[in-house]
Amino acid sequence: MRVMDLICLRCGEPWSLDDVLFEIREEFNRTGCAINRCPCCMAKQKVHLDVERQQCLNDLAVAAELFGNDYVAFAAFLEDMHFT
Repeated sequence: MRVMDLICLRCGEPWSLDDVLFEIREEFNRTGCAINRCPCCMAKQKVHLDVERQQCLNDLAVAAELFGNDYVAFAAFLEDMHFT
């Protein structure tokens, strides 16, 4: 079975679906399949990203809304588009 990732839309850190949905799910702030905060950035007030990376994550946030709760489809999209 292939391991797929979701990406934190705040800091860009990739996370396996198993972590997000089962292993450490309580450590994520999520809306549907969008990870709004992850263990890497949860305690940080501000995450410093370059403008291009921030715009990419903003665009992915819009895409995540379209996928709703379809975690597998969004993870496959991220993989197909080489984001993870």
